[in-house]
Amino acid sequence: MDNKAINIIILLLLILFISFRLNVACSQMDREGEQHISEEIENLPVVFYGTLPCADCPAIDYHIVIEEESFTELSWYRDRDPDPFKKTGEWVLRDDTLRIFDGETDELVKTFHFDDDHLTLLDRSEQRVTGELADMHRLEKSQEESSIRRRHLELKEEGVDFLASGNEPFWNVQIDFDGKQTLRYRTPESDIEFPLPEESIENDLKYWHTENQYGSVQLTVKERYCRDSMSGFLFTHTVTIRKNGGAELQGCGRYL
Repeated sequence: MDNKAINIIILLLLILFISFRLNVACSQMDREGEQHISEEIENLPVVFYGTLPCADCPAIDYHIVIEEESFTELSWYRDRDPDPFKKTGEWVLRDDTLRIFDGETDELVKTFHFDDDHLTLLDRSEQRVTGELADMHRLEKSQEESSIRRRHLELKEEGVDFLASGNEPFWNVQIDFDGKQTLRYRTPESDIEFPLPEESIENDLKYWHTENQYGSVQLTVKERYCRDSMSGFLFTHTVTIRKNGGAELQGCGRYL
């Protein structure tokens, strides 16, 4: 191959490289522009849930939490692994169109039509889906879960770092890791504050065992999604608690 041909190939490769860099830069500028003019969503965080159609499974149970600067998307594919697929990233709202972007790749994940009480999943052309499956693209706002999450933000500001609870019998645990370093155990009949010990870790479990003049508490936490049996709130961890060596009680918890 003569020098002229080599020079032409190098020139073509250089043109391709420059074009690629320009496309990346333009895409980034567009994305930054979208972020800059994004509209606000009131009363964050908000939660939407529903059932989306699935090409190779009965349906997808879908759950999305929209917070001030991020979103968390959870998808359960029916008749498959019980654990959800999880995706996080950033969102942009403009002209009633909500776009969510993958936090790792910065790529567009989904596009929705947004109103205060519903999200409607749009197709790839950002148009509403019509026909028999149209209703399966509509997500409902969970007023109760949104309210609970706002209450959790208030508890976080008060110094609570981990929250857990269970029903029948009712109990509640609040852990402060950084400030008072306490484990607060509450029931309808009692409210006891224990000193927070060092956590013990075994496989995928965390343990805390603490005691004072009022008795002892052992708390066990596992990272696995858990839905509260009364409110339906979706927690990130399953929790068991044993008071004074008694019966083991089941519940759910999350780090705030």
